[in-house]
Amino acid sequence: MFWATPMTLLAILLVIIAVLFVVLLIRLVQNYRRYGSMMPPARANALLPPLPADTTKSAPAAALPLPKQPATAVIPAAAYLEQVANGSPPRIFPLDKPVTVIGRDAACDICIDEHLVNISRRHAQIVREEDTYLLSDLSSSSGVYVNGVRIGRNRVRDGAVIRIGQEVQYTFHLNPARGAS
Repeated sequence: MFWATPMTLLAILLVIIAVLFVVLLIRLVQNYRRYGSMMPPARANALLPPLPADTTKSAPAAALPLPKQPATAVIPAAAYLEQVANGSPPRIFPLDKPVTVIGRDAACDICIDEHLVNISRRHAQIVREEDTYLLSDLSSSSGVYVNGVRIGRNRVRDGAVIRIGQEVQYTFHLNPARGAS
C-alpha cells in the first residue's frame, strides 16, 4: 500500500479547497448574471424586512374599476397597479400599504385567480420605501418580470410592465400628484 506523506496530503487538500473556491465563484457570477444580485431571490428576499404582523388584517384589496377621470383621481399620494385583461375594463389595485403581497392565497393583498396554478400562493411583493417601490420575487417557480426581464428584486418605475408568471400582467403607475422618482 501507498502511504502518502504529510506534504502530499496537504497538497491534495489545497487542490480541493481551490476547486471548491472556483465552483463558488462560478455560481456567484451565474447568480449575478441571472438575478442582478450575488444571491438568488430566495436568499435575497430573506434579507428583506419581514412582513408586519397585522392582526387586524382586512379583506384583500378589491379591484376598483378605472374612473372616467384622469389617473390623478386614484388615491392621493399612492402608486397603483393597473390590470387590463382581454377587453374587460381596467382594474386598479392601490399600493397604499408599506408591503403589498401578490399571489393566489386569500391572505394576499392582491389575490390572483386560484385556478392559475403556475402562480404561487405568495408570488411577489412590492415594498414601499419612502418614494420608491421595490418589487421582489418570493421564490416563485414561474418568475416575476419587469419590462420582459426576469428579476429577483428590482426598483420599479412609473410605466413599468410587471408580469407575474405567464398569464397576469400589470402596469405600475406613480400617482402624478406624487411626482415621478
